[in-house]
Amino acid sequence: MIDSSLTFERPSRSVRYRLINWGGTNLNSLGLSLASLEEESLLRESQRIAQLKDFGDDSFRVPLQKLLESLNKEGNLNFVGQALLRKYLLNLLVNRLRIQENFKRYPEIAKVPIEKPLFVLGLPRSGTTFLHNLLSQDPSSRWLHLWELCNPLPSPDYNTRETDPRIGEAKKLVESFNSLVPQLSTVHHLNPSGPEECNVLFEHDLISILFELRANVPSYTEWLLNQDLVDSYRYYRRQLQLLAWKWPGKHWLLKAPIHLNYLLALITVFPDARIIHTYRDPLKVVPSLCSLSALFRGVYTDHLDLKAIGEQWLNWFAIITKRSMEMRQAIPNQQIYDLNYLDLVSDPIGKVRQIYDYLDYDFNPVFEENLKQYINTNPQHKHGVHRYSLDQFGLDASKVNKRFENYCLKFNISSETT
Repeated sequence: MIDSSLTFERPSRSVRYRLINWGGTNLNSLGLSLASLEEESLLRESQRIAQLKDFGDDSFRVPLQKLLESLNKEGNLNFVGQALLRKYLLNLLVNRLRIQENFKRYPEIAKVPIEKPLFVLGLPRSGTTFLHNLLSQDPSSRWLHLWELCNPLPSPDYNTRETDPRIGEAKKLVESFNSLVPQLSTVHHLNPSGPEECNVLFEHDLISILFELRANVPSYTEWLLNQDLVDSYRYYRRQLQLLAWKWPGKHWLLKAPIHLNYLLALITVFPDARIIHTYRDPLKVVPSLCSLSALFRGVYTDHLDLKAIGEQWLNWFAIITKRSMEMRQAIPNQQIYDLNYLDLVSDPIGKVRQIYDYLDYDFNPVFEENLKQYINTNPQHKHGVHRYSLDQFGLDASKVNKRFENYCLKFNISSETT
């Protein structure tokens, strides 16, 4: 029997949600689709919205085709899910059109330096968000805000960073999504003005394992995990130049789970990068991410398969972990710092100081004071306790431990008993 205190609950639909879903489903049955997930429809509509034609390099169309095929064949989306994903994909494509227009209009963007960026990576739910928030307290770092990721143009300006109207737009977006997923803030709190992962920059190239978080798209994810993504990382770098053009920092602070599977691409495009690799007990990591995925997928489908979610994420995590352990060998030791989750939560400021010393960044008194203030005002579980279990998703400890045996041995990962 599943513990009723667990965070994930099967979604409770509002009357408005159910009415929209019912109406859209009936129109679909009559052949009157209002939420097409077809390539040409999305491309034409995004061009109409942006009043632009040039997407830049056409290579983005392959992942777009793979994603749409998987969504349409495997996603089992309801009408609301189709509509929300269409809106999201349109926003990505409109952003891409506008980004390309700015690249052409302002060639000087290509000369903006990206020096010694600091990447936080590790399996999702392994302390990367906590560490990312800590490191963002360094006033010399430049990190991505949710509001600029949602709408990256015009290029954010340092002088208007606190009054930009896109902050208000992002707040409304967060409120809207929190109304669909009331438990989301407990699992992954979204702050429109706070640091956020750089997934959207890859999604402008229709590249992201987080599409699997939102919907059942296993064929797309399998295809994605077998790409080298060097070209996507080059496009990602160009977007960072665009965002730093009028708002530079001493170094970029970046974080996304996608980096773990593409270390070779990362180090090829950012040869002077510094990397913090976090580790945590997989018995905590796997069900935590499964719980988050179930919450997201519950918005887009009426047919959640929790056991399938468990199998998929266990498999993807095992693949990514194995590959990352192999690819690490190509990265000089002085460019990568290993960090155990338990060590981070037991002494966050001490660990941040060690990281900066090891990777040769300036740990200054202002940064230290900011860290103390952040920790005092953001205690663990500030937004609630995320509760999850393996059996929710048809998994057990022996099965998970077997898939991660080498990972735990290599990095001396202890079991978390609580």
